[in-house]
Amino acid sequence: MRLDRNFVSGQFVEPATDELIPVYNPATEALIAQVSGASKAEAVAAVEAAAAAQKGWRKLPSAERGAYLHKLADALTECAPAIGAALALESGKSVADATNEAIYAGQITRYHAEWARRVEGEVIPSDSPDENLVLHREPIGVVACLIPFNFPVYTLMRKIAPALITGNTVVVRPSNNTPTSAFEIARAVEKAGVGTPYSIACTSALRQESWYLFNVLLKKSSTSRLWRAGFLAKASRILPRKRLRMMQPPRHISAIPPRLRFQWFSWAAAWSSMYPCAYETILEQ
Repeated sequence: MRLDRNFVSGQFVEPATDELIPVYNPATEALIAQVSGASKAEAVAAVEAAAAAQKGWRKLPSAERGAYLHKLADALTECAPAIGAALALESGKSVADATNEAIYAGQITRYHAEWARRVEGEVIPSDSPDENLVLHREPIGVVACLIPFNFPVYTLMRKIAPALITGNTVVVRPSNNTPTSAFEIARAVEKAGVGTPYSIACTSALRQESWYLFNVLLKKSSTSRLWRAGFLAKASRILPRKRLRMMQPPRHISAIPPRLRFQWFSWAAAWSSMYPCAYETILEQ
């Protein structure tokens, strides 16, 4: 049975506690892996390491960052069988489907590597004569990426690749249901030599439903953007916290469950069942 440790600043680190997160195969309910649970201190250390790495990463020419991402895409393609095997065990997907997702993750990374030549500024005509305004795009900082369980490989690379190419660093919190594929991606990151701006911190779902890590990430002044995918009900718990620090708001808030319409259908009943507080919270922003 595999045992995965958290990945910070390009290396797998020894855990500070004995807490282990069990990972089960949803098809057989067999225990397939254990993952070291990150404490608050370890989560803070991951964010601080990413913030320190970002000072040098942002200064690299975008073409050089693109070259690193091309190396990462090559490593992901090479490691696709291992990533796919881990994803198949933890998610219940077929090996073929899981491996294809890993290959697609490499393709997404290569696509964003090409954006090294496409992220441009602007020259804006001024209201004053003989003057033009120059818009220069700057990296945001540390991006906290919260990954869902349904497409954990594709979604992970779809979040971190655009963050890295634009000069940001990332801290990844994978789903507790599907963390092993994220650590296989970390091995690909290690192989590609892109580990310094990239960290993974996995936390136990048994401890306040892992919201303590969200609080840590949101309260750190070095965390500049929170990027997640998932339900509005969870987003409604994140948005008030980010408002305290004027952080960039969560992206890709979606996945509202569909409702079937029958003759006895009631809009009032349906609306009240679909996360009534989430819309209120979003409108308050």
